[in-house]
Amino acid sequence: GGIHCCCCTCCTCVHLVFLRTTEGRLKLSQVVLAAVCQSLVLNYGTPYSQTLGPSYDSFLTTVASCLLTASILFACYLLSAKSHGLLRASMFETLFNAVAAFLYLSSSSYLS
Repeated sequence: GGIHCCCCTCCTCVHLVFLRTTEGRLKLSQVVLAAVCQSLVLNYGTPYSQTLGPSYDSFLTTVASCLLTASILFACYLLSAKSHGLLRASMFETLFNAVAAFLYLSSSSYLS
């Protein structure tokens, strides 16, 4: 692992091979899409938060919590090959993705 510069390798704790895998690309896209959703909600939804009521708060909470958890998982996977293997083997990743999908569907339908 690490970053290869000229004749040496630095930052050996970084596991860049993870970004070449399908899981790495999907986790990166999950983080980017959550960040885009949060940015859109905060930039364009805040003036209408009183009109939208609790549905706005529900969607914003869902986006923020999923962005935080996905970012932490992405950082763990990127910084340690061992944690990638351990977390992928556990039920946490599967349950997180299932709960996140349910929360996104329910809060976005409530918002609409």
